[in-house]
Amino acid sequence: MFPPVLKQFLLKLNEGHGYFCLGIDKNLSIVESHGNPESLGLFPPENGTLITDYLPILISENFTENFKIPFFNINENNVCDIHFIKCENLDYIMLVNKSEIFQVTQKYQQFAHDDNISKNKFKRLAEELNVAKQELKKSNQEKAALIAMLSHELGTPLTSIIGYSELMLNGELDKNSLKVIHRNAIHLKHTIENTLLFGRSQAKESDIHLEATRSSEFISELKDTLYHFAEDKGLALMTESLADEVIYIDIPKTRQILINLVNNAIKYTESGFVKIVFSVSNHSYIFTIIDSGIGIAEDKLDTVFSPWGRVGESREAGSGIGLYTSQKLANSMSGKLYLKSSKKDIGSEFELIIPINKPDIKPLEENNIVTQQQSHLSVLIVDDDEDILDLLTFMLEPSGFVIHRTTTNEDIDDILKTQSIDVLLTDMNLGDVRADSFSKKIKHSYPKLPIILMSAMPSAKLKTNYKKLGFDAIIEKPLQRNKLISLLSKF
Repeated sequence: MFPPVLKQFLLKLNEGHGYFCLGIDKNLSIVESHGNPESLGLFPPENGTLITDYLPILISENFTENFKIPFFNINENNVCDIHFIKCENLDYIMLVNKSEIFQVTQKYQQFAHDDNISKNKFKRLAEELNVAKQELKKSNQEKAALIAMLSHELGTPLTSIIGYSELMLNGELDKNSLKVIHRNAIHLKHTIENTLLFGRSQAKESDIHLEATRSSEFISELKDTLYHFAEDKGLALMTESLADEVIYIDIPKTRQILINLVNNAIKYTESGFVKIVFSVSNHSYIFTIIDSGIGIAEDKLDTVFSPWGRVGESREAGSGIGLYTSQKLANSMSGKLYLKSSKKDIGSEFELIIPINKPDIKPLEENNIVTQQQSHLSVLIVDDDEDILDLLTFMLEPSGFVIHRTTTNEDIDDILKTQSIDVLLTDMNLGDVRADSFSKKIKHSYPKLPIILMSAMPSAKLKTNYKKLGFDAIIEKPLQRNKLISLLSKF
């Protein structure tokens, strides 16, 4: 019953089954059908139905010439090619089943897609591995540079400390040699702090802990720490406060930044002055360090905050991580540290800007240095280092503190039972035992006994954790006598 043109068409497609053919007149009405519509998921049409109603996909076609719509999804399970074949009397719509071919094609396409994803993933992993390799290489280079720097930075002051102390032990030097020992010990302290902070910045640690302090006291303490270095070079270390108020800052980080800046200013100033200026402007605390030093060469202005760099020529060596670490610390406080100006042989001006943020913390208590006798305060000191016990005893006894001491936690309970102790001062590591292993037990038995922990550069997170473990306060090592006496006296 097929016209020859349809037979030739099916022979050309090599299709002897899986088709459904519709004959339509010039008005696009269905007048005959051939084949099995159910095999394609279709129902048999009624004669006279418009082809565009039966197959809505054809509504946009003009039926003036032959066309093909490949891979038409009739439903979830059936796909066919739709062919329009124009003839003299009737035109024909031929639907050829392509479901099996389509499924196979889909599988190949999915395979190609998955293969492409795998290749891209492998490429991305290779790129990430290369980046990690370069970062590791850079890290190893920085570690090597850090070790080389430390061998000099630690070796030079240690030579002075050991040499002068040996001469003192032999009675060959007077008390002035203590200034040299003290100055080099402070230099060692700053170097170690910078190194630890450099390591934290490389590890991207950026916790921040705001504390209240009076700006005048903060600047005065900073000056007391550094004026010996300026005095040794014949420089005037000056301070100026354009505002005196309670400020809320991360004290250790801010102090370390300013120590680095002032140390650099002293290092690169041969005559004249170094000045610390504090002001408040635009909702920010502003610390400005001004010097009359040698200035920074124009070709080094862009690398002033790069690690391992030196900002100028000086008789004194430098580690090259001070400014880099300082800028990292400033960024971690959402602040800004920048070189405001520098001119050759005139001097430099650095500015540290810290946004004002007043947290919900207790009001600041006046921190007056305790100078009167404290004979009513009894302190139990726990440390496994006899030298530290001797040092703390020498620090505290002249102010009238009654000192009890032990090197082991095993004696604490006996002392607390037999002596009236006002404050317990302990190191964290006591041989094989840590203080946090017995702090809660002591608090349970003696809830009103304050426990103060001595710790080297504790972070804000560590301080919070220590207080949860039963410690009432944390004091940083190396200990400063006035700070220690003031803290003990608060209890």
